[in-house]
Amino acid sequence: MQKQASNIFCNLWLCRLRGHFSSLRQKTPMIPNIANARLLSSNRKKPFEQNRSEDGDTNEQYISGDLLAMENSRTVRKRKREYAYNYGLPGLGKEKVKKAKPSKIQITGEILFGISPILLALQQKRRKIFQLYVKKNILTTNEKVRNIAQTAENMCVQVSEVGRTDLDELSCFRLHQGVCMDVGMLAYHPLHVRPPHYNPDGSPVLWLLLNQVQDPMNFGSILRSSYFLGVDTVITTRGSSCPMSPVVSKSSAGALEVMPVYEVASGINFLTACKELNWQLLSTRCGSSDNDCLEDSRSCPENPTLCSLESFVLNRPSVLIIGNEGTGVSTAMSKLCDYHIAITPRRSLVANIDSMNVSVATGILLYSLLQGKKTSEKVCTEMLSFTKAK
Repeated sequence: MQKQASNIFCNLWLCRLRGHFSSLRQKTPMIPNIANARLLSSNRKKPFEQNRSEDGDTNEQYISGDLLAMENSRTVRKRKREYAYNYGLPGLGKEKVKKAKPSKIQITGEILFGISPILLALQQKRRKIFQLYVKKNILTTNEKVRNIAQTAENMCVQVSEVGRTDLDELSCFRLHQGVCMDVGMLAYHPLHVRPPHYNPDGSPVLWLLLNQVQDPMNFGSILRSSYFLGVDTVITTRGSSCPMSPVVSKSSAGALEVMPVYEVASGINFLTACKELNWQLLSTRCGSSDNDCLEDSRSCPENPTLCSLESFVLNRPSVLIIGNEGTGVSTAMSKLCDYHIAITPRRSLVANIDSMNVSVATGILLYSLLQGKKTSEKVCTEMLSFTKAK
């Protein structure tokens, strides 16, 4: 009797399992991997999904396990792109993701973080200042943060002491140095193309055009080098370059708070207008050897001349074009240029390391060009003094 009861119980259990699996086969197809099985088990109650066609009609489409996995991966990639540095911008740049966690503190504008950017923002007064947040007990140990808090209080800005966790969430877990500030956004300066001109000391003006530079770390480093080396104007293209974010301000060590950044709607139209006014247009090019730099511009006036950075002297008001991190200067812009300037490598290069980081290359270019400009002024001054002496 016990064996018969156990057999009957086993048969009933097997029948129940067969019915369960048969119903699963009718609802969802068999899938090979466990990840899709888990995904389908969570969506087993909703095997159909509403899809809207292009003409606006809704059609019920059966979603299999593989399609569900594909849709799920697309959603994840889309969400990752939303937090990427270059999301929504053309060109190739870094897609480093740093997602912000929701903070309990209510923010009015955007969060500026770091000692140098906040101190310079308070001193320059180019932003609206809403509130300053400092780490608890840091005012007694850090003199720089204490100076920032004193400056903010003199400007009637509220200073609040918060925990480190709050500062981490406000700064998206970046290096905030114990201080964050709620500020308004910086505004771009409109640029009107003027005829070529010289500085009061007689040196030619150098403008820097950043076209589709999309990594904020590169943008900030270029701004810092431009401010230090004496670039007259920094210009970006609207909708295709990295915006002026707090990350840019931090990577520039606060140079963004001091140096105005100009914006043009179209880089091509801007360069065309500069060309008509007789500005000298310069762009960058990778040079493999010094033999590439022996071409004379008079022998081929319709094409830009490739010159080595060591041999080029800046003696006219010029616009230096810096292109995207991945694609460089566009072909349309290259055709408008008068010279392509190449930084000659000091060794034979392998295929994947045949160029430099855009911010490093820009710093080398600016230093050499502006130093060459000063050298040419010195030579002209010495020749003029020698002529007068005779």
